[in-house]
Amino acid sequence: MSIADPRPYQPLHPHDHHIQDHCSREPDWLLQEVATPRINDEMFLLNLPAEMLLCIADSLDQARDLLALACLNQAANDLFLDYLYRFNVRHQRSDALFWGVRRGKSKFVKMMLDDYGADANTTDHRSRTPIFHAMRTKNETIIRTLLVDKRADINWQDQRRQTPLVYAIERNLLSTASLLLDFNPCLNITDIKNRSAIWYAIASCDENLVQVLLERGSDIRTPDYKQFSPLSLAIARKTPRITRLLLLHSDSNSRKTLLEDVTIRNRLLRQAVQASLHDVIALLIAHGADPNSRNRDGQRLLHQATKKGDRE
Repeated sequence: MSIADPRPYQPLHPHDHHIQDHCSREPDWLLQEVATPRINDEMFLLNLPAEMLLCIADSLDQARDLLALACLNQAANDLFLDYLYRFNVRHQRSDALFWGVRRGKSKFVKMMLDDYGADANTTDHRSRTPIFHAMRTKNETIIRTLLVDKRADINWQDQRRQTPLVYAIERNLLSTASLLLDFNPCLNITDIKNRSAIWYAIASCDENLVQVLLERGSDIRTPDYKQFSPLSLAIARKTPRITRLLLLHSDSNSRKTLLEDVTIRNRLLRQAVQASLHDVIALLIAHGADPNSRNRDGQRLLHQATKKGDRE
């Protein structure tokens, strides 16, 4: 039986919304323009038995050639589109996922993952998986579709060593970050600057997100590449409420707060005086920080505060 059909091509496939995209304008993942057969060649192909056409499809090594066959008519579409998707998974590292993600085609993404075994961890030139691209489009449906796939690595690190969570928080995609937390990512993985998720949450001054990350066991003692700890950052940002959260947080291992460390207390007091964070200064002194300790210039902190006009 041949697939010759005099009717004009009218996509009727369950996913015809993206098939029309394939046949009208070639997707990125096909790389080159479709090699459209000449009219005589087209009629010759359409009159071949389906079995022979499948043998031809098996011998093709270019996705654009498969697409040309799939766009001949509806019968060819039904016959070859499956080959086209499988070809992408086997020979093009499942990069059709990027095409679907960027265009918000959640059904296509789900189909490629569920029906064709597309690699949810395929990467672009920056070593970023489809999850990173889905976050940029802020499409929560596609983000969930990707993360529900058990093969997807939520802790994948791109070329800057950023996980999806760190990537989202650094770019202020805070609602997306909250969504990622539903899938239990590792919180203490640091990027190329040695900054973790909570470091960027503090930089964003998002108290609620900082609270959630603390409750889930984020490390607040590790400094970044400039030796700037999350707590030092909170003080520098002049965020007393976040600073207080960090000071009163008990370390999951030692069960102690930063306030219980004499050295840290006095060092933080110097930083708090410099930033004029009165509430934090009062909290530190109430827990034993020495107001008579000296700053780097040898001045007593009390004297420094007086010079700054901080009578409180």
